[in-house]
Amino acid sequence: MSEPDYLYGKSPEPFPCSTKGMRSLETPTSVHALRPGDIQCVAAMGDSLTAGMGAHAITPLGVLLENRGIAWSIGGDRSYDKVLTLPNILRLYNPQLKGFSTKTSISFLNGQNAKHNGLNVAKSGARSYHMVDQADLLLNRLKDEKLCDWNNDWKLITFFIGGNDLCDFCKDLTKHDPVNFVGWVRETLDRLYNANLPRTLINLVPVLDIRPVKELKNGNIVCKLLHKSLCPCAAYPTEDDEKIINQWIPLYQQGLVDLVNSGHYDGRDDFTVVVQPFFTQTQPPRKDNNKIDYSYFAPDCFHFSGKGHSVAALSIWNNMFESPVVEDDIDWWSKYYASKGELNKCGSYAQKGYETLTILSHPLELHEIYEGFSDFCRTFELSRGKTKFEEENEIVGEFKGLFKVYPLPEDPNEPLPHRTMENLPSNSLEECVVRVYIIRAIDLQPTDSNGKSDPYIEIELGKTTIDNRDERIPNTTNPVFGKMFELKTIIPTAKDLIIRVKDWDLLTSDDVIGQTTIDLENRFLSKYRATCGLPLQYNVTGPNQWRDSVRPRKILYDVCKRNNLPVPELLDEQTIKIGDYLFHLEDFEQEKHLTIHVGDDEERLALYILHKLRLCPEHVETRPLFNPIQPLIEQGRLELFIDIFPRSQGSPGPVFTITPRKPKP
Repeated sequence: MSEPDYLYGKSPEPFPCSTKGMRSLETPTSVHALRPGDIQCVAAMGDSLTAGMGAHAITPLGVLLENRGIAWSIGGDRSYDKVLTLPNILRLYNPQLKGFSTKTSISFLNGQNAKHNGLNVAKSGARSYHMVDQADLLLNRLKDEKLCDWNNDWKLITFFIGGNDLCDFCKDLTKHDPVNFVGWVRETLDRLYNANLPRTLINLVPVLDIRPVKELKNGNIVCKLLHKSLCPCAAYPTEDDEKIINQWIPLYQQGLVDLVNSGHYDGRDDFTVVVQPFFTQTQPPRKDNNKIDYSYFAPDCFHFSGKGHSVAALSIWNNMFESPVVEDDIDWWSKYYASKGELNKCGSYAQKGYETLTILSHPLELHEIYEGFSDFCRTFELSRGKTKFEEENEIVGEFKGLFKVYPLPEDPNEPLPHRTMENLPSNSLEECVVRVYIIRAIDLQPTDSNGKSDPYIEIELGKTTIDNRDERIPNTTNPVFGKMFELKTIIPTAKDLIIRVKDWDLLTSDDVIGQTTIDLENRFLSKYRATCGLPLQYNVTGPNQWRDSVRPRKILYDVCKRNNLPVPELLDEQTIKIGDYLFHLEDFEQEKHLTIHVGDDEERLALYILHKLRLCPEHVETRPLFNPIQPLIEQGRLELFIDIFPRSQGSPGPVFTITPRKPKP
């Protein structure tokens, strides 16, 4: 702290890059044509490192102050000549830049809402599950405080979170696991994306490696005491904690890379998310004697000093101009074609040993073992009845239930028969997120005079109806849709999902080619767990990243409880006991090729056991389409799959990107 460059870092040398020609003559409409001078507004989301906590502290008490004006990604105090921050670099290209934070505030008083914060909505102590609230706060500031022009300004948002999650992971393994972490980040990005925030580039910065905190705490006695509350799981880890953190840090980091590479945010030309991974390789700077150089850290040996912030600012700036890593030839369609045996269309997917899915030639509920998903309850139509003999019965509703008759023993002293229906699902309303993936239609009945159709999809669920009419596919009876629709519903209030294929017409009303109806409640209640198909392998990264809202061990526990089986016991990481049966991981993986993307041993083992219980696998089902006017004549078939995520079980996993491949030039 006595070093002269502690507060601001070394005085920047004259800016080495030319700023000429780095601002477009006309404001670009595509994010891919953006130049540094086109950025008119900056914003930031995150935790205490984005809030600049303790950056100018001289004593531990000074760490209570947030020096947002010199924060690496959003500070705007002084200028580049004195303070090296990302906004101060950008102001060399555009002196009219807006949104950056300035000055200092007290963290526990008005930190997040201090007067000079600008669009810095970071909050000290924030975790990933707080970031949706920060997204809402940022959107409100953009709309209400008008610090930027919502429609016309190009906005650069830097999003950095995860350190506090990892610092506290040992207090709640489920809450902070990598799947939930990525889920919260995805929900936050979705909030910004779905708000139709135009002209936006998001820098997504993966979490840094916090394992050096174990050494950093030794800076002085005050640091040792503070780290017990600041970062206990990394500063004072148990042996098990160290094993977990060694596994989780790369999963936190790679999970964000996979999220962005999924293409989920590539649907608009004026919005994108880019991973800036410089922190993944960052380690504490060291002196010639190999001891940590604490001049880069605040007096708590944890947060950055002004010097540390300047290095982070320079690193993200350099990262922004590096060429992105190009993904190989693998997408969701690689998995689809590999599953169909069309290896010439799946690139290197099969060669890398990635798993396939089940392709069904019929509706999922008609699979031979699933009993029409009526194993829990059957559906009985309710009719109003007739007033005249020639009238048809009018169906007015449904009754769902199941009758069980138990034979009583002749001896009244004998115990009663075992009840087969125990541990019933809750009868309360269940809010769910439903994702409908429409792959393609096959042999649609033509409706136009040229023997073709212009098909598109319409989906109805309760009072909600959505379609992709603007994305109709002209002149075909075998369209490849590659479209995901996401809806919210409450089961059983709105349970019947109706999927229609319609023909677009210019002058007349659009015709219904055919439709299919799916009872979501039956899938939700079935013991075969038809809510989200189970993949063959538990992957935490890569193209087959786990997408369920709960992990295999929790699913296994719930399934055993539901079916009156003994509670699973984890004897060690590779052995699970259920009643008298022992399941060993090695028995399932002796001949398997494991990729670098697989997750924890116990989760993989739980998934193998779930498959032995014959739960619903990851699949694509094929459903016949019928027209209400000709209800007995098939009008074509539709390939699709559906995921149902009860909100009570947590946030949904990542979305599959099934956008059709574009022809190569």
